[in-house]
Amino acid sequence: MVPSIGEMTGGPLINKAINPEPSKSMIVFSSHANEQEGYAALFKGLIAAFRNPSHHKFLDNVSREQALQICAFIDNMLAALGSAQVASQ
Repeated sequence: MVPSIGEMTGGPLINKAINPEPSKSMIVFSSHANEQEGYAALFKGLIAAFRNPSHHKFLDNVSREQALQICAFIDNMLAALGSAQVASQ
C-alpha cells in the first residue's frame, strides 16, 4: 500500500502516487524518466478518459468490442502496476 494518500481519488491521487520523475514518485515503473513519465501520463489519462465518464454518466454508446478493448488496456495497466516498485519514503 502506498502511504499518505488518505482519501484522495482520481487525478490528484495519480499526481501524488505516480510522479513523472522516478526519484520523486511513490510508485516507480522505471528508473528512466521518459518511461516513468509515460506511465504517469497513461494512468492519469486512464482516469480522465475511462473512469470519470463512466462514473458521471451512463455509457450506452460503447460497443461490446470497445468494452473488451478498454478492459484489455486496463488489465495491461494493472499488470504494469503489479510489477512496479513502491518507493521507500
